[in-house]
Amino acid sequence: MRRHGQPISTIGVTTADRPQLLERCLLSVTRQVTTHGSRARIIVVDASKSARNESLGRSAASSVQLATGRPISFIGRAEKLALRQALRSLCDDSLLEFAFRPCASGNRNIILLLTSGEHVLFVDDDVVCAVWSPRSLRRVIALGGHAEERDIAFYAQRGDVCERLEPANVDLLQAHDAVLGRTIRSLVTAKTLAVDKRRACGHLRAAARGERPARVRMTFCGIAGDAGVSYPDRLLLSGGTWRTALASSRRAFKTALTFREVCKVARRYTVMHEVSCMTACMGLSNTTIAPPFLPVGRNEDGLFGATLSAIDLETVSCHVPYAVLHASNRPPRYSGKRFPSTSETRTADLLISLINRSSSRIRTHESRRRLVRLGDELKQLAALRTSDFVKITTLATLRTREREVTMIESALENHDAYPSYWRDDLRSFRTLLVKNAHKPTFLLPLEFHGARTTSAGYDELRQFVDFAGELYVRWPALWTKAKTRLPGFAAD
Repeated sequence: MRRHGQPISTIGVTTADRPQLLERCLLSVTRQVTTHGSRARIIVVDASKSARNESLGRSAASSVQLATGRPISFIGRAEKLALRQALRSLCDDSLLEFAFRPCASGNRNIILLLTSGEHVLFVDDDVVCAVWSPRSLRRVIALGGHAEERDIAFYAQRGDVCERLEPANVDLLQAHDAVLGRTIRSLVTAKTLAVDKRRACGHLRAAARGERPARVRMTFCGIAGDAGVSYPDRLLLSGGTWRTALASSRRAFKTALTFREVCKVARRYTVMHEVSCMTACMGLSNTTIAPPFLPVGRNEDGLFGATLSAIDLETVSCHVPYAVLHASNRPPRYSGKRFPSTSETRTADLLISLINRSSSRIRTHESRRRLVRLGDELKQLAALRTSDFVKITTLATLRTREREVTMIESALENHDAYPSYWRDDLRSFRTLLVKNAHKPTFLLPLEFHGARTTSAGYDELRQFVDFAGELYVRWPALWTKAKTRLPGFAAD
């Protein structure tokens, strides 16, 4: 597909304490832009805890720049301090420290600010941007909805993940550019690709007819390698092609829940109304405001996708029919308990529940105002008495888990779609979930279990929610300020 409209102008690479992986990633990125003549700038944001690793990462970026002739901007401790100084007139330094906390979310927030007004490609440092395509690639754009449509296969070894793929001499940026930032109506009427609406939800059907606005804000490459998930047991509740693959054989089912190696890639451009966000290799239309990432640890990207959908009601996403390698340095086998999500709650999942609850009450459609309103609601929650704060967060978690139990009950009745081995695990999952659901250690998000007491953990959670709300309130001003190009951070 040829480019339409505004192309991706920046590739933002996030890294932390992995200089060797960063060098490998940058070599693959520069190979892409050089081979296909792209003028996109490359930014590396480093959150290394070790000063030595930051120095090695900076050296890796310099050596790749020297070897390839491609300019690479490196943002480390000194550059982050300068950025904070440039933004201090807009908010307290403690809030900037929260926004730029040295982790994946802080790295991505810096990229968001430095690319405000642009289209950007986010790339994690353990991704290799060698492009692979499915053998059954089709020149079609499909309008989907909520059910997973990508092809899925599970593996025990990293070396096998590309068995269904073939190397593709494809411009990775152009593959994203073809749909990123475009309305569904323009994609349907362009006639560049055949359009398949058979599985489209009502929202996307109306958007295709021009009856309601919908725009592709995020694009995702397929992944061959590390699945990038911390809860493999969530697959038990999956649908669409995930369910088809899991139900294909007991071996496939066991492999999926035991090993993290996967190949998930669309055979055609596939537009989704329900956003499932994974930032390993993600295009973002950052021309209108996107929310900040929050430093919640696990599932930061899922929370970002849910928040973007909550503030921009036109948001849809699109799976690009090409894969990159997610060549992490983690072992192929999952470690820990068999059903980890039945005994703990993640902060990201709690916030997604709270944001979905709040967004339905917001009447304005303007994205900035919706983000500020969400922030105000979080701040109001944090200001409640401890007993009321605990009650509301507990109810949000229990309602989410109640819906999961309802899904399990429905699945157990459907013998045709769920084989006996799957139903056996669903029963075990349900038993553990019901057993743990009212334990204080389950209801308090796991990221706050390090506090001295449960009460102290809720105090820390309340402070976190207050900071998150304040960041949402202040973010439009920060994003707008950055759009004017901060001194010392202008595009090359």
